[in-house]
Amino acid sequence: MALQLHAWADDDNVLALGCAGSCESEFNNGLVLVSVDGKRMAQLAANRDTNKDDAWRWVLTPR
Repeated sequence: MALQLHAWADDDNVLALGCAGSCESEFNNGLVLVSVDGKRMAQLAANRDTNKDDAWRWVLTPR
């Protein structure tokens, strides 16, 4: 499940934060590529727990 949409990847896909596992915690998430119709989702980065002090942060920049 996508939690937050962040950027268009191309005409058919968006970058988003997606739930890890069974979505028991919104803070356990990872970067995913989601089709516009929501039928496909591919994990792009490892899941992380954003509640921790040492959680990594990804940054989206123009290409």
